[in-house]
Amino acid sequence: MPVRVQLPVTINGRIYPREDVDLWRFHAEKGETVTCEVAASRLGYPLQAVLNVTTADGRPVTDVHRKNTKDGDPITWFTAPASGKYQVAIHDAGFNGAQNFVYRLTLKTGPHIGSVYPLGGRRGETVQLQFTGTGAAAHTVPISLAGVSSDSSMQRVQIDGKPASLVTLHVDDLPEILEHEPNDDPAADAAATPLPAMLNGRIDHPGDVDAWPIDLEKGAAVTLEILAAHLESSLDSVLTVCDADGNELAKNDDRADGRPDSRLLFTAPKAGRYLVKVRDRFAGRGGPDFGYRLRATLPTTSDFELTLNTDAINVIRKTQDAADATTPAAKKKPGAKVQGLRVDLLSVAPLTKDLKLEVEGLPAGVTLENAVITPKQKFADLRFIAPAKTPIQTARVTIRGTTEIDGKPVTRQATVAVPFGEPRIDQVRVAIVPPVPFRHIGEYFVANDHPGGTTMTKHYQIERGGFDGPLTVSLSDRQIRTLQGVTAAPLPVKAGASEFDFTVQYPAEVELGHTSRIQLMLTGEMTDFDGSRHFISYTSGENDEQMISVGASGPLRISTPLASLRAVPGSRVIVPVAIQRAPSLGKGPVRLEVIVPRHMVGVTARAVEIPAGEDKGTISFSFCSDPGPFNMPVKIEAHATGPAGETSLGETKIEIVAAPKR
Repeated sequence: MPVRVQLPVTINGRIYPREDVDLWRFHAEKGETVTCEVAASRLGYPLQAVLNVTTADGRPVTDVHRKNTKDGDPITWFTAPASGKYQVAIHDAGFNGAQNFVYRLTLKTGPHIGSVYPLGGRRGETVQLQFTGTGAAAHTVPISLAGVSSDSSMQRVQIDGKPASLVTLHVDDLPEILEHEPNDDPAADAAATPLPAMLNGRIDHPGDVDAWPIDLEKGAAVTLEILAAHLESSLDSVLTVCDADGNELAKNDDRADGRPDSRLLFTAPKAGRYLVKVRDRFAGRGGPDFGYRLRATLPTTSDFELTLNTDAINVIRKTQDAADATTPAAKKKPGAKVQGLRVDLLSVAPLTKDLKLEVEGLPAGVTLENAVITPKQKFADLRFIAPAKTPIQTARVTIRGTTEIDGKPVTRQATVAVPFGEPRIDQVRVAIVPPVPFRHIGEYFVANDHPGGTTMTKHYQIERGGFDGPLTVSLSDRQIRTLQGVTAAPLPVKAGASEFDFTVQYPAEVELGHTSRIQLMLTGEMTDFDGSRHFISYTSGENDEQMISVGASGPLRISTPLASLRAVPGSRVIVPVAIQRAPSLGKGPVRLEVIVPRHMVGVTARAVEIPAGEDKGTISFSFCSDPGPFNMPVKIEAHATGPAGETSLGETKIEIVAAPKR
């Protein structure tokens, strides 16, 4: 049932369990622009939100505009075609859901700016911004960038005297150039683009390709960097350099994993005309929101860059057996897998000498392998070796590379690949960690047609590897598969124990016919050789160690004819409930209790019991003088025990609506 809200409002919600859909209903006047914006991915939560706007009776609203932030959070806006009730539905794109699938949903009225062009301007000058969006179409507003010292400027814009969205503009010192359509294939006699410059363009329609002609001397280099997704543009850029005949000479899609803005360092093989082309990765996309800034600069020396793929790495130190190569165990036991740190080389001109890498700041005793990039290579995977007696610690290290160019040594420091304008990261955090000696071992088993609301137990052996202390078994803090909303209390395992049984609780409602894969985690406290104490953990994604089941309907169900309650302060409401027991559960008593969200105050309901053989009962809800807030439903849970001692859970939800204040 939709929850009624009044605009403007920011709603805190959660998609749980799987396939959960939250509905929020509001009133809008005819001609009002309503904006719905989600914050989830940008806050670090796994929800891949989808928004759908309908009328109160479920009919889709026409002319709804959509876009995503650079983190993937959706924004929709529309103009109300008539005065009345509207509702927005939010769910996960894969219809997943869990306790951490939380979101903030902001609903507000007023002009919404869907896109701006250009995406920035030159420091100290005034940029003429073109706005598109509901309630903001065909507007151009002058924005002064005088006095801006940083590389961005946040501006509050008004449309027809009404405050609209905040706009963040990129600011640079380069000369600004705007594209002139059509520019898919400039004529041979077209004027070359003067460099260095900031080139502003837009992929106006699906299949559009922007081409910027540049003239280069033989051996001259140009650095090309797209700023688009970094500036909230929808463009997923592909950047290419072609010769005058259209032959592709260089190409880049993403500058790094998770960073879709492209970057190229191109050196001209001969003097002449070249075309720098920009397009979207997908030919079927384009429009006003696909703007970009192309930063084109000319390196002044025959130089190179070193970039890192991460700013942190774990180095697993050697075991004592591996350190003592003379022992028979050392010859039989394989060492821990060594994780590499990728260092990418980007050079203006091909190197003719080896590039030697060195690391400054490593903990004592830690050494480096594979520290050379040859002229034929474009990267190196650095491997750090930590002896068995290396203390557990972290360190910030600096990585530099040195080679010979034109008879002179040139040294450059490696940095993490970040979008232009973001803070420079020039150090890597190295953590020395011990190999985990213990692990759990299970047998492969799939519980088909496992009923919701019941428990599942699996037996495991423990291989301790010399660790004799107590352990704690829990659900792994990072799962590679869906859990179907399964929960479990941590299980303590006594020191020296070599086996355990782990039990999980399935929710009352599971996704029928779909698989749940549960990973466990073992955690223990170790005493290191130097007397320091540390918590270490082990998890496994192997099928044998997972708890695997396929969901089915549960044996206990609960229902109520009331979908919602009105919370009149100081009142009491009697709610009738009915239960259904599967034959396998028997006809024993059923305990009913109400689960009220922790943030909701002033709502109480005592637990009751439906006697054996009966299938109906009531629960009494009481409301204090100032109850609320009512932004989540309450749950009524049913608990029963079967003939063999097995427990079953059923549940239903009731929305509570605040009574109008007199």
